[in-house]
Amino acid sequence: MQKFINNHRLILMEAAIVEQLRRYERIVLHPRLENALLIYENQGQEALAKLYQSYIDIACQANLPILLCTPTWRANPERVQESNVELNINGDAVHFLKKIRDEQHMATPEIKIGGLIGCKNDCYKPNEGLSPFERKDFMLGKSINWPMRVLIS
Repeated sequence: MQKFINNHRLILMEAAIVEQLRRYERIVLHPRLENALLIYENQGQEALAKLYQSYIDIACQANLPILLCTPTWRANPERVQESNVELNINGDAVHFLKKIRDEQHMATPEIKIGGLIGCKNDCYKPNEGLSPFERKDFMLGKSINWPMRVLIS
């Protein structure tokens, strides 16, 4: 990833996927995991693919590389466990985006995929932030013994 960043003056990135999905009539977001489980539903897959493709199309028009992040903004270890979901959400989301990337034309600029694992508290309230040690343990799922498997491509 560092090479990707160093080799390009400009890199596009998708933004606010979950906020756009909130406006879709037939999309229901999970109360704790937001849009993370949409990769397992036909309508969710279609909506996500359409949004990601719109960003890829912009990257193509601008002839710029793009970084797509998985739709897992709230799929951190704690929230997944609280939701009693026994899926590899983060890994499956990477595979979902790889499929979209693999369906692109040869002329498509470079597409990188980042695994996004959300914050613990309200990320807009810095006073609720975790210390560096707490962050590391939280993201690795150490506090709840969660087997994290995140792929980045």
